[in-house]
Amino acid sequence: MATLVKGQAPMVRLYALVEAGDTEAIDVYLCEQDAKRALEDCLRGEPAWQGLLHIAEIEFERASPPSPN
Repeated sequence: MATLVKGQAPMVRLYALVEAGDTEAIDVYLCEQDAKRALEDCLRGEPAWQGLLHIAEIEFERASPPSPN
C-alpha cells in the first residue's frame, strides 16, 4: 500500500485499452488485470488486431480543493 505524505495529493491509476495512433481510450479500467483480460478477449475474437491494441497506464493527481478566496 502506498504511503501518503502530508501535503501530497494521492495518485489515482487507471488502465486504458487503446488503439495504436488513437488519442481516445476504447475503455478504461480501475484494475490492470481487468484491462489485460479485456485485451485478451478482444484479441481472441480478432487475432489480426495483435499489435494494434495495448494497455496504457493513466495517472491522475487529485486536484487541490478550491481556495476560499
